[in-house]
Amino acid sequence: MNDFILQEHHLSQLFIPVGTFHDKDAANSNEERVAIIEGVVYPWFGIGYRIDRIQFSMEQSSIDKVDHSREAILHAQKIANLFVDEARLSGNRF
Repeated sequence: MNDFILQEHHLSQLFIPVGTFHDKDAANSNEERVAIIEGVVYPWFGIGYRIDRIQFSMEQSSIDKVDHSREAILHAQKIANLFVDEARLSGNRF
């Protein structure tokens, strides 16, 4: 995460890396990627993977290697609840 802050000076002023992903099967196994970011000034969030596939995409799970464990589903639900809670803080109305 320190590389993100040092290399991407402009982005590090707008976003804070919250979570990372380390792929052991990648060509360069020492590479760590930023998976989740949060805005510093504005309530912006970014996720580098699809949380809906954890709960709802079961047809190609053996090919895609998507984790459908209880812990993965709880993780996806926590992120979805975070988005809903942040949206409720807005003064905008439908």
